[in-house]
Amino acid sequence: MLKRCIVDIAQWTPFSELHVIFEVCGRADELIEQAFADFRIEEDGRPIPVECNFIPKPVHDPALEVADFVLHAVAALAPCY
Repeated sequence: MLKRCIVDIAQWTPFSELHVIFEVCGRADELIEQAFADFRIEEDGRPIPVECNFIPKPVHDPALEVADFVLHAVAALAPCY
């Protein structure tokens, strides 16, 4: 479902690369890696680089904080599916 939401958003926003940030969880990390291992996205037949990263919460990385904020704001408005 998350991949479908990303593709839906990508259709409305021009970009040249995609970075998906996940908070390190331990229990789910392997499942996330498997789910996103084959994730590809294209624009007009041109592949767009996709990179998935795991960041531990204690690092207090600004990217993770922004991702957390965006996820909570979007989830509060409406689910993608």
